[in-house]
Amino acid sequence: MDEKEHVQKIVGYHKKRFGRKPELVVSVPGRMDFLNTHQDYKGLPVVAIAVDRKLYMAVSPSGHGKIRVYSWNLEVERKPFYDEFPAKNPVLRGGKWFGDYLRAVIKHFSLQKQSLDGLDVSVYSIIPIASGMASSAAFTVAFVFALNKMFGLGLDKNGVAETAFLAENKIMGIPCGRLDQYSIVYGGVTHIHTTPPVRVESLPFPENIEVHGVDTGIRHSTGDIHPKRQSELNRIVYLVRNAKSIPISLKEKFGNSFSDTNWNKISLDELEQLRMVLPEKLFYRVEYTVLANISTKIVVDALRGKVYSADYLREWSSWFDRWKISFVFHEDIESIVFAGATYQHILLSELYEVSLKEIDDIVISALKRGYGGAKLSGAGLGGVVLALKRKNVRVESVKNAFSLGISGPPRVFWI
Repeated sequence: MDEKEHVQKIVGYHKKRFGRKPELVVSVPGRMDFLNTHQDYKGLPVVAIAVDRKLYMAVSPSGHGKIRVYSWNLEVERKPFYDEFPAKNPVLRGGKWFGDYLRAVIKHFSLQKQSLDGLDVSVYSIIPIASGMASSAAFTVAFVFALNKMFGLGLDKNGVAETAFLAENKIMGIPCGRLDQYSIVYGGVTHIHTTPPVRVESLPFPENIEVHGVDTGIRHSTGDIHPKRQSELNRIVYLVRNAKSIPISLKEKFGNSFSDTNWNKISLDELEQLRMVLPEKLFYRVEYTVLANISTKIVVDALRGKVYSADYLREWSSWFDRWKISFVFHEDIESIVFAGATYQHILLSELYEVSLKEIDDIVISALKRGYGGAKLSGAGLGGVVLALKRKNVRVESVKNAFSLGISGPPRVFWI
């Protein structure tokens, strides 16, 4: 189906549920988590790719002071698919209730003393749920975007993204960073500087690289993974700040918690000093943070046109060797992109421990079948693997693989 057909589908569903056509339809892209996974909640820059798996939301004014919402996907899955709540200061239901994402947005605007009226809302998505493609953030962003258009709230792109982030993070209590919301709002390939004031840079992407996804079939929840790593990071901060052997200059880079620690300023030499005072598992978490961040800078530089020497990139080769991955380092942008993605997956698996054997097997299998690079997307422990290939290279089929186009920002269709 093309986008026109998806829009017709949500219009038909909206008419079926509410007895009339919507006033507008919003489409928002999903995203693949490309570089610096698990780093946005540390305030580090991240890179994402918006893709053409989209969520469609239809809305129409109601005048009854309530938000009524139907989910086509949940109805098909025979799960609770309807929610209704006041358009002012609603109460969250909890228990991973799907309507809480929209309730949180309305609650955010209520706290901002922003008056809104009732709406009828229907939603239909082709973004796989709990797959590492930001289906939940797409739901939230689409609603904020729709409210902005319907009520003339005057939010710019950062305003829409930040509102969606605050609704999820502050009101729902989801321990996420800003990667999902900002990458969805801006579309394309984005370099997101996640420390406020947030800055988003659009990056060029090699035209001869294709983006594929490989669905592991294993579903996960960000809320189940992030708190564990964040708790470990806070333990690291405590141990470092109280270690007598750590120099003051290094201690000063650690704040009161993981979120206000200056991870970006920790050097490789200082990393070795931390090895002496941290338990092995906790040291691995810092090591991942530093190494992934350094490699992200290299790949971003490459996308901007700076090509590093093959000798420089061979510093990553020991990690490839441990996985018995044969990787030839060429001095071109594509090789750096492929190597950077695969290198970061190995770090995520070995140092951050958010992969699974099934995911690692898919990454290795993709590389053996002709893909140039591959890594998990999203929080990990399930979801979708991001696989990259040159357009002119034939690859053997990988089970559950699907092609993805790079998508632009949200679109509005006035009906």
